[in-house]
Amino acid sequence: MKGEREMETKEVLNKWLASVPDAICFTQKMKLYLPTCCGNCETEVLQLRDRVNEIFGGSTVYEDTQGCWFDPKDKKVLCEPIKVIEVAHNCADKETLKQLVDAITDYAEKTKQHSVSIHNGTFYIAETERLKKVLIG
Repeated sequence: MKGEREMETKEVLNKWLASVPDAICFTQKMKLYLPTCCGNCETEVLQLRDRVNEIFGGSTVYEDTQGCWFDPKDKKVLCEPIKVIEVAHNCADKETLKQLVDAITDYAEKTKQHSVSIHNGTFYIAETERLKKVLIG
């Protein structure tokens, strides 16, 4: 089943994109929360950072950050290293945001990530099918 998770990711990102009118101005900074595959996909995160910089002209990257979640099966809190890419670009049109969605989707496909998150006042999570149903209905 190639790409089931990638399709879910793309669907959630497209939902975010569809919520944007012809252009969007960020009243807050936009942040991308990107798992680093416990250090095994740093290259892909840096490639995404470079694409974000091409699209928006610059970014800030926060290192030494962790993403954590509760695993109900093992009844444990699990954490993994993530990088946060923050963009303080004020406005973006649909085409610019489509480039961002494509870049994030490429990253998710290459790294087979379970979760990629965008925050720009509202928090969007591209998640597995089960959690996607819980989070977005």
